[in-house]
Amino acid sequence: LIYAALEATLESFRRDTAVQEIPVLKMLSMSGTEITARIKRFARRLKNKSKGNQDLQIEIIEGNSVVGGGSAPMARPPASLLALKHAKMSAANLERNLRLSEPPVITRILDDKVLIDLRTVFETEETELLEILVKI
Repeated sequence: LIYAALEATLESFRRDTAVQEIPVLKMLSMSGTEITARIKRFARRLKNKSKGNQDLQIEIIEGNSVVGGGSAPMARPPASLLALKHAKMSAANLERNLRLSEPPVITRILDDKVLIDLRTVFETEETELLEILVKI
């Protein structure tokens, strides 16, 4: 099974289709323009869905993606990030609630804001993420 997976991966590189076929490579190769467009659409959807929730502050900031959960500190591609702040909840509690949600939402905290990087979210997962964030 391992050899079959390795063979498929190597074959993907040989055909020069690895970036389209291997999810992590597709995520890493997304341009800043693509990410900015996605984050703007997502933020607009989130603002529309959470109109009644005045406690959640939503903004888009410029920053960097963290590759491998920080295990590759030299790889920090630029990215637009969703920054969330809650009027009744600390950033640490907001991060904890998101991490404990089903499915877990992995974020990071910077300047007392919870950051979400859509580079690490498949487009097919955006609606589910939106529903989780609306429930906060």
